[in-house]
Amino acid sequence: MVNAVLFTVIVVNAVSYDADPVPVTAGAYPASVRQAFIAACTSTGGTTTICECGFEEIERTIPYDEFVEIDRDLRLGGAIPPEFFAALSRC
Repeated sequence: MVNAVLFTVIVVNAVSYDADPVPVTAGAYPASVRQAFIAACTSTGGTTTICECGFEEIERTIPYDEFVEIDRDLRLGGAIPPEFFAALSRC
C-alpha cells in the first residue's frame, strides 16, 4: 500500500499545483491536494480508509512546504525521505 501512496504524491502535485490559487495558512494543505490525493490513491488500489489515513498522517507530520519539496525531489529522481515512510507506515 505504501508504494501506491508514494506514487500518489507525485500524481497529486502534478495535478494540483495551480488548482487552488487561494493562499493557505503556513503549513496547511490546500483542499484540492486532499481531494486529488484521495482520488489518485484510490484509483491505484488503495481503500478510501487507507488513503484518507495516509493523507492525514502526511498532513499531520510533514509541513506542506516540505511535502512540495519532497515531490520535487522525487520528480528529479531523489530518494523518499524516512519521515515520509514513517508517516505512511502508521496506516
